Amino acid sequence: MEAKELRIGNTILYKGKVIDISMVVLFQLYHLSDNHADSKKDKLQYEPIPLTEEWLLRFGFKHYGQGEAIFCHKKIYLYYRNNIFYFHKTIRFEILYVHQLQNLYFALTGLELTYEQN
Repeated sequence: MEAKELRIGNTILYKGKVIDISMVVLFQLYHLSDNHADSKKDKLQYEPIPLTEEWLLRFGFKHYGQGEAIFCHKKIYLYYRNNIFYFHKTIRFEILYVHQLQNLYFALTGLELTYEQN
């Protein structure tokens, strides 16, 4: 995961805890990407969150279809095959992480994709 992939509001793991990116965290991530020798330890503490069915349901997606799993939220469809979520059925644009889905959703709708916190 590179800092340039992230936006304020994206959801990632920091030291094993789910956090939403703020301006401060984004600044830290950009600073860490400068490859300072002492920053490598800190860099490893930020991780992307793998996209799972559980996360889709928390974001409000609904599960449809039989055989091939299809998830829909406000006319945005995701397809699930071979343990990978795809944005488009035939083009096979892979979405592996929560922040990628959040970025795609924002690009398509202009709205933030928010989730239910436990």
